[in-house]
Amino acid sequence: PPRMNHHTFLSALHDSISSIPDTTASVIVLGDFNARHSDWYYKDPITSPGRCLADLLDDVGFTQLLHGRPTRFSATGETSSALDLVICNQPFLVHNLTTLPPVSDHCPVVFDVPMQTRPQQ
Repeated sequence: PPRMNHHTFLSALHDSISSIPDTTASVIVLGDFNARHSDWYYKDPITSPGRCLADLLDDVGFTQLLHGRPTRFSATGETSSALDLVICNQPFLVHNLTTLPPVSDHCPVVFDVPMQTRPQQ
C-alpha cells in the first residue's frame, strides 16, 4: 500500500507466505509493489524497498517473473519503471507473461495459468 512503510508491508508479506501450511501449494502474488530493482528492469535503480523485496524473495524461495518490461510510465512518458510484479514459488506455472499498453500510468500485466479440473463424481 502506498502509505504503508515498506518494512511493515514486507514483514506482513513474509509472515503471510510463511504461514501457508502446505509447502507444495502453488502461490502467485501480484501487484504494484513500488519497489524498484535493476534485476527486474535494467533502467530501475535499486531502491531500499526493491532490495528488501529481493531479499524476502530469496528467503522464502519465490521468484519475480516479470523482467525487462516497464509497467509504469511517468505522465510525460520520459521515465519508466517496473513496479507491477508477478511473484511465484513455482515459476513454471506462469505462461505467456506479458504487458499490455498502458490504461493509465500503469500497464496491465497478463499471463496464463493452466488449471486442472477435477472430474465430477
